[in-house]
Amino acid sequence: MPRDEEQVIYDEGEDRLRMPLPGKEPDVRQGGMVLYETLKAPILSSTDRKDLIAFKLLHDKYLRQHEEANRNNKTELPPTSFKMMIEPGLLETVCKWELRGISSCDATSKELKAWVHEQISQDRSSDAMILATMRTLSMNEKIVSPAARVLNLVQQWDKVIRENGWQSVFMNKKGREQAVKYLTDAVRPKGLQNLVKNELRLQMENQLESKPAEFFKMLKDKAIAWAQVQAYQEPDKYPKGHEKKRQRDENPKHSTNKKLVCFKCGKEGHPIFKCPLKPSRDEIKSLWRRRNPTATLRINTQRKFARIFEFAVLVLIGIRSK
Repeated sequence: MPRDEEQVIYDEGEDRLRMPLPGKEPDVRQGGMVLYETLKAPILSSTDRKDLIAFKLLHDKYLRQHEEANRNNKTELPPTSFKMMIEPGLLETVCKWELRGISSCDATSKELKAWVHEQISQDRSSDAMILATMRTLSMNEKIVSPAARVLNLVQQWDKVIRENGWQSVFMNKKGREQAVKYLTDAVRPKGLQNLVKNELRLQMENQLESKPAEFFKMLKDKAIAWAQVQAYQEPDKYPKGHEKKRQRDENPKHSTNKKLVCFKCGKEGHPIFKCPLKPSRDEIKSLWRRRNPTATLRINTQRKFARIFEFAVLVLIGIRSK
């Protein structure tokens, strides 16, 4: 576009819009004038770290949407300047106390952007805060596809890093090793996690623990292999929440898997009441009492206490009636 025909020019250094030249009408095509109304620029009103990070994310989103709208409407309208997105009172304070005491009118968007980036980079959270946040990561086992589960885990990771402004924390070698460690701890189920840890130990010479991209590929391959192995294994006899039943069955004293032995003929495989010798009811009772004397004593004791209790109730009823 020739210089004399330029309608609106955005100058990042001066942070102002030059108005159309005299005698020139603005060339607005396909609703370009509504661009500023439909795309609201974010406003920064606080310098708290979480507010700075949220503002930066909204600012990047605003620029992408503005560029897309210009392309769709075939317009060249500039976005709102970074300086205009800062609340006037906050802008005055930042310029006075942070930017060498210059006036807010003299500050440029470039300087303000650099200051915001510096605040986010310098005000890092402690290692304890990072560790506590990373412990919330967990592979979603409800997702059917193993590759999709791995991708969802990495998506959770990227979201946490982006929302907390920790991109620079995991850029060096030590940070990349920590990233692989946090992702490994988030792998589920436990069997797959142990498989991944073993693979990391085997590939220690290749320094896989410091290469997140190669770790992601390995994790996806292991997740697929693990799912294929699990598909051919028998389902767990004791699902989640039945640990007590598992312990009871594994204890030989209380096991329900004992072989049945008939009290009459002594053969295995059937109880006494299904014995082919067909014992009578009285014989079954006598044999059962002989084999279980403690159970017989317990039953007799219960009956005795029941009779005593019944007699006591009748006595009380007789006393009250008098």
